[in-house]
Amino acid sequence: MSSKIPDTLYPVVVVQDRYQGVYSGGAWLCVAAADTMEGELHRASWVPKFGPGSDDLTAAMFWATAPSWIASGRTPELAIDSLLAKVSDHTLE
Repeated sequence: MSSKIPDTLYPVVVVQDRYQGVYSGGAWLCVAAADTMEGELHRASWVPKFGPGSDDLTAAMFWATAPSWIASGRTPELAIDSLLAKVSDHTLE
C-alpha cells in the first residue's frame, strides 16, 4: 500500500518512536508533510524533540489526541500504511 503515497502528503519521514510504541501503539512513526512548520521547527525536527518525543506525560497527551499528520506502526511499512488509512481523503488537519 505505501508505494501509493499521494503527493499531498510529501515529504514523508519515518522515524523510530522514542517510547517504542508505549504511547503511540507502534515502534515506528510516519510523519506527513514533514517540511511543515510546528512552531519554529519542521515536523521532521519537532517530532523527536517535542510532542511524541518529549517526556512521558507530554508523549501520552500527544497520542491521546494525535493530529492526522502522524501515525504509528510495528514496522516502517505499517506506520506508512497507518498514516494512509488515517488520511484516506489525503488531507491533513
